[in-house]
Amino acid sequence: MTKEILSAINKCLDLYSCFIACFIIFSIYINNKNKTKIDKLFALTCLVDFLLALFDFISIQFESDLHPSYYYIMKISVFLFYTFGIIIYNVYTYFVCKFFNNENKLFLKINIGCFIGYMIGVVINQFMPFYYYLDQFNVYHRFTYYPVSLFFQFILLLVSLYVTFSPKNKISFSQKLSFVSFFIFPILMHGIQIAFYGISLINVGITLSFFIIFINFNNNLEKSVNDKQIQLKNSEDEIVAIQNNTIMSLSNLVENRDSDTGNHVKRTSIYVKILAKKAQEKGLYPNILSEKYISLITEAAPLHDIGKIVVPDSILKKPEKLTDEEFETMKKHTSEGKRIVYDVLSMGNKDYVNMAAEIATSHHEKWNGSGYPYGISGENIPLSARIMAVADVFDALVSPRCYKPAFTVDKAFEILIKDSGTHFDPNLIPLFIELKPQIGKIMELYGSDL
Repeated sequence: MTKEILSAINKCLDLYSCFIACFIIFSIYINNKNKTKIDKLFALTCLVDFLLALFDFISIQFESDLHPSYYYIMKISVFLFYTFGIIIYNVYTYFVCKFFNNENKLFLKINIGCFIGYMIGVVINQFMPFYYYLDQFNVYHRFTYYPVSLFFQFILLLVSLYVTFSPKNKISFSQKLSFVSFFIFPILMHGIQIAFYGISLINVGITLSFFIIFINFNNNLEKSVNDKQIQLKNSEDEIVAIQNNTIMSLSNLVENRDSDTGNHVKRTSIYVKILAKKAQEKGLYPNILSEKYISLITEAAPLHDIGKIVVPDSILKKPEKLTDEEFETMKKHTSEGKRIVYDVLSMGNKDYVNMAAEIATSHHEKWNGSGYPYGISGENIPLSARIMAVADVFDALVSPRCYKPAFTVDKAFEILIKDSGTHFDPNLIPLFIELKPQIGKIMELYGSDL
């Protein structure tokens, strides 16, 4: 094989190594939006590999050229090639230690020691042949002590291999094998280079191992991310379930202070849901009644009377009509409900918290503006509160309270119809009337308190 053909092959191999190294680096920085320190460290390792291949390419390009300036370019590029030849092993060993969270101080000392020992030879080489020399024709040759450079590299390979197979590492065997490729390929390529002098394969061996690590690392990372997402979703579902149960229990506790059962909370939540669904089906308020909105209003409905926690039993359970002063105290449960929601649920989902606060504050507002706490009217009253008002008043009418007996369902519907357009949104009452069969079933299922 002629020298020109060998040179062309070696250049192609170096360019291939440069391309793969760049591909990995760009993949990490472009495709991976959630880069970790490990990702960045591996990208740095690939950057060193790129520089190693680049200076090998430059050395080959200017080899045998007797132009004085090319001699210095050749000398500098070979020097940098050898320098990055040890840095690649230093950085990779550090990467492996970081990846497996094994930052043993002894390994750090070995890493630094190998770098210093190797670089002493590189520095000596600037004054006399040690690892290599350039002949009178500006041609690179290995020298007697070239194996010394391999010794330091081999020590670092052994360290990275030991760290990879440490019993503490809880990773798959296939992933460990991908890291072992950096041990196998460089040694294999070194052997081929020594046996067939003139072919530059070491860079290809290093780059191939990095490519294998990159593929395996990404596959495992993707699996890990998917597993984490599933775990996170399960955790979120569990937290939501706990939150909903806590809210329901707290709401029931409040309701039990002025009613015989806590089923009022369950019934009103279902009434709210089916009324909102019915309004959506009829095309009412299309810009508001989305599936998400209906879900939020259903989940937030149990908190509509949470503010009653601050109302004294003497007022809440009073069988007679409240005095004006007592009624003013009772009305405070709306604004207090808003405060409690924001105080207790401030770290929760903002849409949910805002919806709960909206309902707690405004479910006693009336369509004609005679309600409380703010006396707002019509569509200025949040839709969630208007829907809640219908459900809450209906269930209060058909349930016994300390200050009144339960009304029949028919009587309750008569009152709703009479107050449509004064107390209630006139668009909602006809829909609620249509839901009478479903409402009857809900009352049977959760008790009507009759």
